[in-house]
Amino acid sequence: MAPRPKAGFHNPARRELFIANIFLLALLGIGTVGYMIIEKWSFPDGLYMTFITMTTIGFGEVHELSSAGRLFTVIMGLAGIGTVAFIATRSAQILLAAQRLRHRHLMKTIKKLSDHYVLCGYGRIGKRIAEDLSRSGVPFVIIENDEIKLEELQKASIPYVSGDAEEEETLESAGIERARGLILTLPEDSVNVFVTLMSREINPDLFILARTNKHANRRKLITAG
Repeated sequence: MAPRPKAGFHNPARRELFIANIFLLALLGIGTVGYMIIEKWSFPDGLYMTFITMTTIGFGEVHELSSAGRLFTVIMGLAGIGTVAFIATRSAQILLAAQRLRHRHLMKTIKKLSDHYVLCGYGRIGKRIAEDLSRSGVPFVIIENDEIKLEELQKASIPYVSGDAEEEETLESAGIERARGLILTLPEDSVNVFVTLMSREINPDLFILARTNKHANRRKLITAG
C-alpha cells in the first residue's frame, strides 16, 4: 500500500512552500534596506521599488538609479521572479495532491458500498430523490458530469462519480454490479433506455426506476428492463 501524504510541515512540499514564503518576505526586506543604503532612499521608496521589481509590474523607477542600484535591481528581480515561480508551482502541486487524495478517498468509500442505489443525474428531480434517500438513511452514489453540480456534490459530501452514465466504466465505478437499484433521471429518454439495457446486462437482479419525458416511451423502458 502506498504511503499517505504527510500533513502539515511534515509534508516536504508544504514545508518548502512555507520556507519560500518566508524567503520572499526576507527578500522584500533586503530589497527595501538595500535601496535605502545604496541609493539613500526613504523607506517607502525602497519598499515600493522592491515590490515593483519583484512582481515585474513594470512601472517606472522611483528615482534615477546609480550603476550599483541597477545591478542590485537585476539581482532582486531574478531572485523575486524565481521565488514567486517556485511558490506558484509548489502551490499548484499541493492543490493537485489534495484533489487526488480526495478522489482516492471517495473511490474507496464507493468501493465499500453494496446494496446501494445508483442515481444518474443530479438535476431538479435527482436532487429531490437524493434528499429522500439521504433522509431515509439509504446509501447511494450519484453519477453526474456537470462541473457545477459536481462542486455542489463535493461541498455536500455526497458520494459521486464524475462521468457519463452511458459508459460502462462509469457505471462500474459507481458499483452497479453490487447495487440494489438504479434510478435514472436523465433528460433524454433514449439515454435512459440505453443505460437501462447496459445496467441490466451487468446486474440482472437490479431494480430500475426511470423517468420518461414522453408517455409513448414508457413501453420502451419497460421492454428494456
